[in-house]
Order: sequence, then C-alpha cells, then structure tokens
Amino acid sequence: MLKNRIFVAALIFMAGIFTLVLSIPCSAQESSSLISGVASANSNSGIRKGKFTEERKRKGKETQNLAGELVFDPAGTLSMTYSTPKGDYFNVTDGFILMKNYGVESKFDLSRNKPMKSLGNLLISSFAGKLQDFASGNSCTIDAEKTAKSIRITVTATRKAVKGYSKVVVDYDPRTSLLMSMLMEEFDGSVTAYKMQ
Repeated sequence: MLKNRIFVAALIFMAGIFTLVLSIPCSAQESSSLISGVASANSNSGIRKGKFTEERKRKGKETQNLAGELVFDPAGTLSMTYSTPKGDYFNVTDGFILMKNYGVESKFDLSRNKPMKSLGNLLISSFAGKLQDFASGNSCTIDAEKTAKSIRITVTATRKAVKGYSKVVVDYDPRTSLLMSMLMEEFDGSVTAYKMQ
C-alpha cells in the first residue's frame, strides 16, 4: 500500500515537472510568433508619414516635451522634423545621422560612432518591426506579449554599460502591427518616450 502511494506521488510529481517544462517553450514560441508576425506585417508596409510627440527625461533636468512630423522609409531612412522646438531635425540616412538639437547642428558618421550607430539602428529596427535583428546584434534578450491594446515587444540588455540602452519597450497596433509608441531607458536612468499620433 505504501509503495503504491509513493509510486502515485512520484507520478504526480513527474507530471507536474513535465507540464512545467512544456509550458516554457509554448510561451517562448508564442513570443517568437508575435515578434516574427510584426516583422512580416511591416515588411509589406510602404513609406510611413505621421505626427509624433517625444518626451525626454534626464537626471537633474526638466522634462522636455517635443513634437513634430516624421517620414519612415522601410529601405532604411528616417526623417524627423520638429515643430517643437521649431527648426530642429533628426535624420538617419546613408550611413549618417544628421541632427539639429535646440539649434545646434551635428553630423555623425555611423561607421565611426558606435553609440549613434546603435541609436540609428534601434530607431530603424523599431519602425520596421525588426527588433529581433537589433537584439541579436547587441547582446539583448527580446520578449513579446499581446494585449487588447497592443503587441508589446521588450528588448533588454544582458550586460551593463556606461552608455546605451538598458531596456526598450515598443508597442505595435494589434491590428496593423504599425509602431504606436516607444520607450527607451538608458543605463544612466534617462528616458525617452515617443508616441505616434
């Protein structure tokens, strides 16, 4: 009788472990399916134009609220023209980032500037729905979940760094898979949030 009880208990224990092991790949598989689904849907989308808002939070500084219009070309270019502050811009094109930030113009060669290259790649990958490419090339983990309001993809750095992004959260429209919002957290605690309008 005691042997039978031990045997049944062992079977229940093993069934529990088996169920737990099976549930992990299912969750990972669902996440992977969401990520590839967003990438696939965006591969068929054309040039995207729209208005956006941007909120920048930096340690010890006032929150900056910006706004403007953008044009994203899936071929790999992004043009952001600000109405607040008027005249500023941020463009990713042909291996360069060209920007005017509060009236100060800058040009960055992405083949020589790793942080700016990472930023350019992150923005392009996010709009293109190809965050898996960014995660793979930057030692990051990637996960996705679906809610009634969005498909949320989260990219998290696996190593700490002096500069760069510790976590990026991007929400895509569950119907169209187009980018709706993006939150970028830096290692120093700075946060930049974009919302499409």
